[in-house]
Amino acid sequence: MTASPLDALVLNTTAALRDAGVPDPDVLCLLGTGSDALPFAFTAELTSLALDGIDAIPALWRDASLSFGQLDDGSGGNATIWVLDDLGLDAPMDPEEAAFVRGFPVWLAGSCGASLLIHTSAAGTLRDGLCAGNLAVLQDHLNLSGTTPLYALGESKLGPLFPDVSTLHTAGLREKAGELAKQQGIELAEVIAACAAPVSLATPAERAWFQKAGAEVWIQGLAGPLLAAAHAGLSVMALTAITAEGDGPTDIPAMLGASSVAAPKMAALLHSLTPAIVRFAGCAAGESK
Repeated sequence: MTASPLDALVLNTTAALRDAGVPDPDVLCLLGTGSDALPFAFTAELTSLALDGIDAIPALWRDASLSFGQLDDGSGGNATIWVLDDLGLDAPMDPEEAAFVRGFPVWLAGSCGASLLIHTSAAGTLRDGLCAGNLAVLQDHLNLSGTTPLYALGESKLGPLFPDVSTLHTAGLREKAGELAKQQGIELAEVIAACAAPVSLATPAERAWFQKAGAEVWIQGLAGPLLAAAHAGLSVMALTAITAEGDGPTDIPAMLGASSVAAPKMAALLHSLTPAIVRFAGCAAGESK
């Protein structure tokens, strides 16, 4: 029996990255927002590799650069992190694109040993009191995108046919993030997110529907990495910056302004959370998840 297309691509890309000297990760960070500042919230020493020279990688990801480095918990524990812009959140859909492509980096990292996905994004709020410039962390999600990256993966050896998503969003890191945010005076809400389809913004009617379904924020394109993480066996901590609110006309300058307000808060929170991330990844001596 031949390997599934996903498995073959992961195998070949893994070999190419190792040949290029890229260390296997413990943590994958996919940046849907804050890509300028957030990588250095973890560590100032990152090495970058342009992926356009990796022939096996899907075309969507060849314009990206993979950054990698060591996280230190301050007491001798460490973990290797991969950092990558999440190009799949808002890239136009290619009719010829395989369903798994949007979550490909998650399977790649998982096959190399990663146990945790940290994801950052921008969101529209559906909840009173949750305002532009605030931060939120996902406690659960609704896939309302109409798509799934798990289509046709029955032959894949990278995960089960029916992955468990009931504990996907790790409670331990979410609770620790809440404690640290409170200490730093950062507003951090726990939310249920509607994963909307890329690449257009939600209409007022869609926002109302998301809210009736139980969502408190909406985020376009997020279903791909989340469901890939469930299949690949990674836990998830998904942070999002609130950049849109209300049902009025789309105000792109206001959204960019809200993102610039939220980004330093997210960077500060991730920096303070680094020791807990290392411990969660199981790299601190004598400690476990």
